[in-house]
Amino acid sequence: MVNKVGLVNPLDNRSKYVETKTKAINFGIYSADLAYMSCFGIGTEFLMYFKAIEEIGTELGIEGAFDEELMGRIENNEGDTDSLFAISNETYYDSYLYLEENDKGVELCLIMAGGYIESLYIVCNLVDKYKEGDPIIEKIGDQKLVLENLLDFILQYSDDQSVSEVMDDLISLSEVFETSMEFEESGTSIDKGENNMLMLSGGGSYKMTKTALEKITAKVKELRGNYTK
Repeated sequence: MVNKVGLVNPLDNRSKYVETKTKAINFGIYSADLAYMSCFGIGTEFLMYFKAIEEIGTELGIEGAFDEELMGRIENNEGDTDSLFAISNETYYDSYLYLEENDKGVELCLIMAGGYIESLYIVCNLVDKYKEGDPIIEKIGDQKLVLENLLDFILQYSDDQSVSEVMDDLISLSEVFETSMEFEESGTSIDKGENNMLMLSGGGSYKMTKTALEKITAKVKELRGNYTK
């Protein structure tokens, strides 16, 4: 895995985002970029990205959702891909109550979608070549479940056209995960749980393959390109 500075969305694109949908999505994208810069020691443009996020947040009326406390957590993260995903998620989930209380659920959905796509895009492009058992590649595979949970969350706001459009994009990505990853069956076991109730477990799990990595990387690149252009 190598550090690739050019993966972040250039600040020159900032002026293109004039609609609420593109502003909210790129609030999430720039937030993930900020986490990436911190994780991999890219510090020269850190404050510029933070300022851009603050400005977009003000334009969206969600300036209170991204504060100095979160910036402190970004600056002090552990510096790995786990931190990238975790901080990106914190940016949206820590803001959940604020946005809900201020009737900004639609914006929250778009922010979460943007951050998810950017985080996945960055990490996919940090992998030079497929290697079975690579923890970074396995982390990419884990995002299948994260995506399913994200879709469950934003479903409640899918009456909004912008959210519905983004949801369709995320569903198309979910289908790539589903069809390209390899399903490995595992034995089913029966155990006694609380009150001696029988508990059924097992069934199988999804495994990343070279083909899956290539297809997921291509799909997320397509979606990310559509969101940042």
